[in-house]
Amino acid sequence: MNMKLFFALFITAMLFFGCAQQQPAPPVQQPSTPAAPAANTTPAAPAKPKDITPPLLTVNVPSDTNASSVAVSGTTEAGAFVTINGAAVDVAADGTFSSTVSLTEGANTIVIVSADSSNNKNTVTRSVTYTVPAPPQKLDDTYVPANGVVTTNEVPLYVSVGVTPSSFKAVDGRVEFLNVLPGSTSVATMQLSNNENSPVHIEFNTTGDAGNMINPIAPITLFKNGEVRAVEVSITVPAGTIFGERTGSIILTETRGQAS
Repeated sequence: MNMKLFFALFITAMLFFGCAQQQPAPPVQQPSTPAAPAANTTPAAPAKPKDITPPLLTVNVPSDTNASSVAVSGTTEAGAFVTINGAAVDVAADGTFSSTVSLTEGANTIVIVSADSSNNKNTVTRSVTYTVPAPPQKLDDTYVPANGVVTTNEVPLYVSVGVTPSSFKAVDGRVEFLNVLPGSTSVATMQLSNNENSPVHIEFNTTGDAGNMINPIAPITLFKNGEVRAVEVSITVPAGTIFGERTGSIILTETRGQAS
């Protein structure tokens, strides 16, 4: 073999093996990252509007009274919280409520507050005037007989001694002593014919079994309550009196006069 052919084959072989060694390695395949899930595109529900409406509140209470306490009632929203002058009050399922408030003489302020679950409040203020009733007025029994007007009246009298009244029919205007026990004293009020606010002198005369039980009346106490003038009459049933019913009368003489 000639030398030229040898060198040509040698060079060709070297080039072939050189190219084979320099061929790059195949790329390493990386694991794929999973795609993120798609975002939820459902629109959000609109926000509920805030409750700013105060609860309904109606109140019933008189503006004046002669009693030392007064009933306060009303209606509000079901489930509301109610206070009267700062004190909590029970509210029924239908929203009604009631309470009693003590009063002092004169003007009294009553504040009723209703609050709902959103703390919206409704306030009602009422004024109640408490007038203390005047006590029975003791009257002066001084009189001037010469200027007096004399009134005589016979008043039926009835006493039941230790028994329940049964056999005697009630009489309008009579003085009654019911179920008085022997050996005890009882008091009744007897209205007078004269209701004017003037001095009066009274004398009693009695008749019948019941009349004999009347105590000596001294002193006589006169009262005027509103337009009614009355006198207290006491009776004593003696010990040993047989049970039963007694009748009689009181002959009442009123002498109305002028204060001396």
